Amino acid sequence: MPLVEIVLYVIFGLSLLAFCYIYYYNLFQASIIRVNEVESDIDNLLRTKYELLCRVREITKGHKEIRKDTMEYLDRLKEEKLSSFQFDQELAVALNDFYKIREVYPEIKENDTFLKINIELEDIEEQIIACRDYYNDNITKYNKLVKSFPSILVGRIIKQKEKPFFDGKNMYDSIYNDFKL
Repeated sequence: MPLVEIVLYVIFGLSLLAFCYIYYYNLFQASIIRVNEVESDIDNLLRTKYELLCRVREITKGHKEIRKDTMEYLDRLKEEKLSSFQFDQELAVALNDFYKIREVYPEIKENDTFLKINIELEDIEEQIIACRDYYNDNITKYNKLVKSFPSILVGRIIKQKEKPFFDGKNMYDSIYNDFKL
């Protein structure tokens, strides 16, 4: 076999490896971009939800029957540095308080501002559910890239790791009863 042929095979092999690396690198980058976009959307929706719940607190301030601590932890949330997962869980507690107020105090329930906030909160909840599903779909695709061959080789080179789903559960904690029904 002449030296030229060997050199051509080596060049072809290296070109093929470079092409595969570039292809999978671009797949990772596209997947990361999609995940980051939907994370940003979820963050914005959670902030909007938080602001709406703060407006509910302002509406209920004049009612002495409503305990002050019913939604006092909203102030605490401003100061804490929470992940989107944790922030969503905390806002779920505040939303439950909102629903309690709505059911227990009919005079507040008839307030026009309260009704508008109720409609906006329902819309935000639907959007969060849709974004959560889209996020989890993209995380599934990303995690498949991280775990499957040959993309796992590129993933290790660029230090990509598996990411958790947005289900409100911490997959890496020591609590095993996260999935009770």
